[in-house]
Amino acid sequence: VQAVLIPDNTRQIIHETEGFFEFQTDSNVLQQTVWYTDRTKSAANDPDSVADITRDPFTVLISGNDSYGSLNENSRSDVNMLLTIDPRTQVVLITSIPRDAYLTMSCKKDETACSPVDDKLTHTGLYGVGTTESTIEDYLGIEINYTVRVNFSSLVNLVDAMGGIDVEIPEGLEVDTFYANGTEGVKAGWNHLEGERALAFARERHAYQDGDNQRIRNQQQVMRALIDKIISPELLFRYPALMDAVSVAFETNMPADQIKSFLRYELLRRPNWQIISYAIAGDPDTQLSGTIGSYVAVTIPRPEMTDAARTLILMTENGDSADEVRSYAEAHSVDAAGSLSVDQQRAERAAGMGEVYVPEEDAGYAPVYGTEDDTSEDDVLYEDAGTVPQGNDFSDPEDDAGSFEYTYE
Repeated sequence: VQAVLIPDNTRQIIHETEGFFEFQTDSNVLQQTVWYTDRTKSAANDPDSVADITRDPFTVLISGNDSYGSLNENSRSDVNMLLTIDPRTQVVLITSIPRDAYLTMSCKKDETACSPVDDKLTHTGLYGVGTTESTIEDYLGIEINYTVRVNFSSLVNLVDAMGGIDVEIPEGLEVDTFYANGTEGVKAGWNHLEGERALAFARERHAYQDGDNQRIRNQQQVMRALIDKIISPELLFRYPALMDAVSVAFETNMPADQIKSFLRYELLRRPNWQIISYAIAGDPDTQLSGTIGSYVAVTIPRPEMTDAARTLILMTENGDSADEVRSYAEAHSVDAAGSLSVDQQRAERAAGMGEVYVPEEDAGYAPVYGTEDDTSEDDVLYEDAGTVPQGNDFSDPEDDAGSFEYTYE
């Protein structure tokens, strides 16, 4: 095959499919055609603005697309991070949601873009940031005031414009070489990262035993480091470079006058921001993707952590102090909750649905759900271990199939 015709937003999906990791580097774009269409009012995704951005608490969705270059096309939302900011208490809460969180897609922001199917959160980006926003709003039961859409180029340019960032790596989380783009990894202790290494650090998951959960922690550390840079006096000297960096791939529905008001507030008041992070953890599973039409690897968010995230956002919006928000976040973190084996996690979730979890010792690829006296078609599908090879045919075609496996303890 000498040439293929594909939508540009599938290039990254092909790159992440097993056997095609070199697709991006071994192929060249011979010709590209771009169609421009008028943006409908619903697709414009108008903000739910607050009255005074320097006094009223607000929440911003950071949607990180898996693409380089411009933001002309929609692509998967690989980073889904909420910043809840209260200027009164000077609290910034960073809430991260797993990219593979299995949720019901909400189309209330743009009814023409999608249909309400169950799918991975990352796939909502293919239908526009409004779909990602409304899906998270319905999932957490909150209101998001503004959205910011960025991509790989945005992060690289922003980090370089700020002179790089510093991240601290605990013992045991060193990485020799990042899988994401082959750049130099990180050592234990403090590391100074320029743009490309910062991007690789934020994208890496294959090098970690905790996979996507560790990637979320890395993304939060990058966000905290960037915020520290932006709120420092250094911003005055790097402001032109910062504006040049975000002009390449940066899209927000926050009105220009509110952006100026908040920057003026930051420069004149110099608030002592207290930054608190919280990440929703989940458990691996295999479910039907409404977008792809086949079974994919997903993450089932833990209900107790979903509730805790909603509570933390409401606490921040209601003016609770940084100490109160931080204490609640620490008490409801994944470390505080402890870690259950895969079998225990499946059994608890099955019990919550009024079902009985029956692990199969030899299947190795998926659990079996069912009532004591009922066998559904799905049960027959998963119980027929002889028709499914150990390589796990139900793996997400977007991900490395070898990285998705169940371990029974």
